[in-house]
Amino acid sequence: MEAIARKRHWQVTPLRIAPPATERQLLSLERRHRLPIPTQLRRVLRELSAEVSFGWSVPSHLRAMEQQDLPSMSCNRDAVWSVTHIDTMALPVFLDWKQDLATRDLSEAPNNPALWEHQFAFYTLINGDWLTIDTTHADPARQPVRYFSHELEMLHGLALAPNFFSFITQMSALGMAGTEWASWMRFGNGQKNDTFYLDAGSEGAKAWLAWLQRDPAQPGNDTPPVPVVERSAADRALLEAARANSLVGIEAALLAGAVPDCTPDSDWLMEHTASDQEFSTAIHYATRHDNTAMIARLLKAGATLNTRLLPLNTAVKHSTLATVRWLIANGARVDGWANQRYWPLHDLVVTRGPIAAMTRAQYRQHLIDSLSIGNLDSLDAMIAQAKDAQTRARYRAAKRALQQASQEAVRDVDSKLRNHLSLQDYLDMLEALLDAGADPDARWDNGTTMLSWGGVTTARVLLAHGADPNVRDIHGTTPLHTASTGEKVRVLVAGGADINAQAIAQHPDDSLHYTPLQSALLSHTLDGDSPITALLELDADATRTAADGRSSLAYCFQPDLVRLIMATGLDPLALQPGQQTLLHNLTSRHWLPRHTFPKEVAFLDFLLSLGIDINARDARGRTLLHYAAEQESNDERAPNYALVLARGADKTIKDNDGKRAVDLFAASLQTVRAALQ
Repeated sequence: MEAIARKRHWQVTPLRIAPPATERQLLSLERRHRLPIPTQLRRVLRELSAEVSFGWSVPSHLRAMEQQDLPSMSCNRDAVWSVTHIDTMALPVFLDWKQDLATRDLSEAPNNPALWEHQFAFYTLINGDWLTIDTTHADPARQPVRYFSHELEMLHGLALAPNFFSFITQMSALGMAGTEWASWMRFGNGQKNDTFYLDAGSEGAKAWLAWLQRDPAQPGNDTPPVPVVERSAADRALLEAARANSLVGIEAALLAGAVPDCTPDSDWLMEHTASDQEFSTAIHYATRHDNTAMIARLLKAGATLNTRLLPLNTAVKHSTLATVRWLIANGARVDGWANQRYWPLHDLVVTRGPIAAMTRAQYRQHLIDSLSIGNLDSLDAMIAQAKDAQTRARYRAAKRALQQASQEAVRDVDSKLRNHLSLQDYLDMLEALLDAGADPDARWDNGTTMLSWGGVTTARVLLAHGADPNVRDIHGTTPLHTASTGEKVRVLVAGGADINAQAIAQHPDDSLHYTPLQSALLSHTLDGDSPITALLELDADATRTAADGRSSLAYCFQPDLVRLIMATGLDPLALQPGQQTLLHNLTSRHWLPRHTFPKEVAFLDFLLSLGIDINARDARGRTLLHYAAEQESNDERAPNYALVLARGADKTIKDNDGKRAVDLFAASLQTVRAALQ
């Protein structure tokens, strides 16, 4: 792996193997932390090395494309293992964290003690998470390496390997790649019970290892050239001239030997807080200035329009329609590279689309409203009420600083106003991309297309250029599932959208298995140009169930929506899957009504008025109280339970496992537990 990293010009911490730890060192560590070192780790430290150093980091300009989401750094602070790290960081910080969690309402330390005992922390990861060896089992081969998240999320509590030897073997095969759960999710084959084993033979791992073997100097047809980071004074002068819109400066820098396609280095990006300019070349800066003469001069000097960050990405966000058309006419790539997160179409619709929907005056006010500077009126009041001259002077100085910041912010607003364009120019820009061959179904995050993301005017243009109205994202939803207005519903259906399309998720545990009508019922009301009304007017089938068998009534959480769907013939007393009532559905899929929210209380009373039994038991023998207790996370919600108890909920009912609702509360939730005792 070290050879691969060096060949790719990554930053490398060379492999260094320290002598083994002494028995005295290990015994001292055990006494200090009052924990025995797990057998396999002890063997490694005592027989092989007290510390093995090795690491790598990928410079930002050499990283994989965004949607590949590949690791950019090696594991654990350049140490394969380290007795010093274990002694001074991993163990003490983990044990302090565990003690701190014991004081929180819903921490796992008091609620699931079995998960927390017998854990020997050996890595503190750079994001604040830990890796431990679980010594619950006496057999060292059955002491798994577990992941502990400081946020108690994602891979938290899961075993990454059956034992320490296996963990090091798999990580070595992966080149020690990844720094935390987000890096390692791709290297597993999915969760099985309490395991998520890392596997160098998994599909994600094979894709990573294949990428390592690819020669970055030989990009394919759908892969961008490697960015050339500024190195010389001439390079820096070229970029500064382009930022200043100086063609004379460009000529001088080129004459001095500047690389025409050079990009800013990481120091400049950090100094100027300009991460949005990463991979920008002089052509990108010229594009921001709509200076096509400068672009032409750079092209003549050998620059290209097809760099890692495409000039069209910059143009659709910052430039005029004329510049976009000029770039297209001169050969600019209109579709993104493979695995590029934002294609020009995405940047146009997501960034400029909302701007074009506003007038120039509205956009300026929007920019001003988004500022967070401070309140001059409150400072005036503080000045007036100051008890002494020194305090008054301090407040006045603060007011002057705030006024200066406000003036600078307004100037910044005025500079951003140049990004405004008319709705017609936006639509013409969209047409220009599509006429040049841009894919109307280009996928963005989670497989979302711009037909789903954009408004109704965008949808009309995309459909006219062949966009698929039934295209699905990774959750299986179509553009009709996300339509937020009746007008867009009508445009999509007229364009061929399946009005009763059921979401078909790629992952079996995905909960999004509903129809467009059910999606609208879940997210919208009947006010205004409601998508619910439009769907029903266009004959959406309200009687069609979701993939899990739930009826459309299970997606209604407002009385008027329940009445509307009841009018199509659905019975509110009919049971949902698992023999659940709509009250079970409310609590298990939503939450127990909150006493401080009158509309939630009114909806509970409305369901009861329909004749639904508040103590109905489902197939597991559970009432709504059981589901509320199992999901509870806040010890201050006892009044919510008093609310349903006052309406006849029976706290003594036991489920099929013999448990009352109170038995399902987390152990630390003493106040709400008392409400159901």
